[in-house]
Formats: sequence, structure tokens, C-alpha cells
Amino acid sequence: MFDIPSGLPSGGFLPDGSPTMWQSDGRVDDPIGLWEYCDQSAAATGIWPVLSGFGSYQPIYPWEPCNPAEIADADLERELRARWEALRARQAEGPLSRDWFPDDDMYASVVEGWPDQWPPYDQWPGLAPAVPDSGQDAAEVHRRVLRDAIHLGESFYVPPHLALVRAERPADIPAVMSWDAEAPHELLSAMLRSWEDRFGARVVAFEGATLHVSVARPPLTAADASLVAFEHVLLGDDNHGGQLHFADYANYLSGTEHWQFWWD
Repeated sequence: MFDIPSGLPSGGFLPDGSPTMWQSDGRVDDPIGLWEYCDQSAAATGIWPVLSGFGSYQPIYPWEPCNPAEIADADLERELRARWEALRARQAEGPLSRDWFPDDDMYASVVEGWPDQWPPYDQWPGLAPAVPDSGQDAAEVHRRVLRDAIHLGESFYVPPHLALVRAERPADIPAVMSWDAEAPHELLSAMLRSWEDRFGARVVAFEGATLHVSVARPPLTAADASLVAFEHVLLGDDNHGGQLHFADYANYLSGTEHWQFWWD
């Protein structure tokens, strides 16, 4: 257990007895204001706010504590390079067999679009370079992304709750709270740590199996945005596979402050 900042609505630790996550009992009336209030002391206390579940978060699986050392020890570039090699092998196989499709036209459209689904790298390009701090107001960026995330959640009639998670860094939130999504927890948090350092990224909310990340210093050049899109694809979530048009997505990421990831 940890101490809850004064003035918050009623809530409790989840799951029962968890030392890492507290959540409000019901929706909060001023989610952004409460998030910012709790964030003021987070760097000192290690208790990080996150808008929770857009509905009450109820863990499905038994809570399994994560050792932060496993996140710190993750060889991020080695793992991503191995995933790239597997992706290249899949790319070399070509489109699925014609037998998977009901007609020739549908199969032809898949074959035609096949090259556009893949990152354009024949050799391992490495990670995207960091974007320097140009004095932008990170707090205002986080506020805009929180508003956007709340709007998306409320469009499905699921109001936000406030959660607090004890972690070394905001990037560790998915791993230490044993997030129920079918995500690679340690790799995800290692990736988020790297994005924190390079792009001022911050985990601000989750909604079921969707994670919302605010990015204070997004990539601005086409080359850097393509490398970041490549990292998103290698992370392996369901948003960035299947029929994703890689070039369009890379173009979209240039200057984009709100990144979303979803595991089914």
C-alpha cells in the first residue's frame, strides 16, 4: 500500500491487497484536474496518475508483480531486431494463398497492396533519433491528449476513473499493474522508457486493452516518423498489423502527439 494524496474521491487498491495500484470507486468529475494535481508530486513520490479503464478497471487475471530490474535489463534493440528479422521472413513469403480468398478480385487487391504494408527497410535501421527539447510545454501536450482520450472513451459511454500506480517511471505502469491486455509487459515498458527519453512520451490513460500515450516531442521529419512507425509495428500490437498502410501511418505520425496501442 502507499499513501493517497489528500482530497481525492473514495477508492481502493486493486486487486485486493495490491501494493501498486489504487483506483477511484466511481467516475471523477474533473479527471484532467485530478490527474494534474496528482502529477505534481509524482516525480518525488513515485505514485503516478493514469486515467483508468474509462469504467472501473477490474483485473481478469491474478496480479503478478513485475520486477523493475527486468524492464531495465531488457535489451530493447536486440529484441526489436529479432522481431524485424521475423517480419522480413514473413514478408518474403508473400501474400497468403489464393485459397484463402473468396474471389480473384479480392486476392488481387491484397497482392497489389502487399508491399505497402511493410516497413521499407532491407537492413536494420536502428532506433529513431531523439527529438531535442525545444521548450515546448509538455504539460499542455498531456492535457490535450487527455482531453482527446476522454472524448474517445465517452463516445462509448464509458466515463473515466482515476488510478494511481506506484512505479519507478510512468513507462512502467503497464508492467507493474499487470495490465490485462495481451501485451508483452516488460518489452512494452522498456519501449515506453525509451520513448520517454527520446520523445517525452508519457502513459496517460488506458481503456480496456487500449493504451493512450502522450508525446511531448513527436518526430517531425519524414525519415524520423518512418523509423518511429517501424518501432510501433515491431511492438506487435493489433493496431499496427494486418492491413496497415505503412507509408500513410508514418506520414500521420509526423507531429502527432497522441499514440494509441491496442492488444486484442
